[in-house]
Amino acid sequence: YTEAKNQMSNFDPISGDILVAGVAGNSDALLQARKNNFSPRFGFNYLLDQKTVIRGGYGINYSPENDGREDFLTKNLPWANQQSISNNVYAGPPFAYQDDVGVTRSTAINIPSSGKISPATLPDGTLVTTYYVNPTMKTGYSQMYNLTVQRQLGNSLSLEAGYVASLSHHLSYQLGDINYNSTTGKDGLIAPDLGVLQELTDLGDGNYNSLQMKFTKRESRNLSFLLSYTYSHNLDNGAAPFDAGVNNDLPQDPKNL
Repeated sequence: YTEAKNQMSNFDPISGDILVAGVAGNSDALLQARKNNFSPRFGFNYLLDQKTVIRGGYGINYSPENDGREDFLTKNLPWANQQSISNNVYAGPPFAYQDDVGVTRSTAINIPSSGKISPATLPDGTLVTTYYVNPTMKTGYSQMYNLTVQRQLGNSLSLEAGYVASLSHHLSYQLGDINYNSTTGKDGLIAPDLGVLQELTDLGDGNYNSLQMKFTKRESRNLSFLLSYTYSHNLDNGAAPFDAGVNNDLPQDPKNL
């Protein structure tokens, strides 16, 4: 994903700088495109006898959720900044709030020609959240498969039982504040001149297993019905990016999952 006017930036843990998209050789996306997302799928039907059918299928499906937070990097400097405003008229300039007037919004955006912003030059770098997306993160995918047996029980009755499952890897994972130093109880572990450093990467995994049953009666004598039941179990190692932190489900130590 790119932004129409390149108004994105990403933290670079190697240099410690914030890189601005499309400036001084920085790519527009600030992420490496994935070009090997091969997604084969196949299925089969086998007639065991005149009343029994065995069906199966397998496929790999990719989730764009890894890049679904395309606004993640638009919330970084220089496109987002912190402005302190006082509603005390005696506080005086530079930001004295006036009734029915408010405060003039700062529209000056300093885009460095070098394409880099050094956190050491920021007067309030430790007070704002900086967002970091792993530039080499993979696209999340799921291997989905099923094996089902269907049996005809009468002229209009059939019973179906199937094993339906999926294995998911490289799902997007919003880790939390990777700049937090548990020893000191303060930010600054990775970038001393920055505060909260929120990372999004591809460490999510999950698996789903289920028994799915269906009892069907085709319409006859003005009666038809469908009864279904699913017994399933789902397990993963982290919340989706949009849900992370809502129920305190972020890891205690994002550097030691």
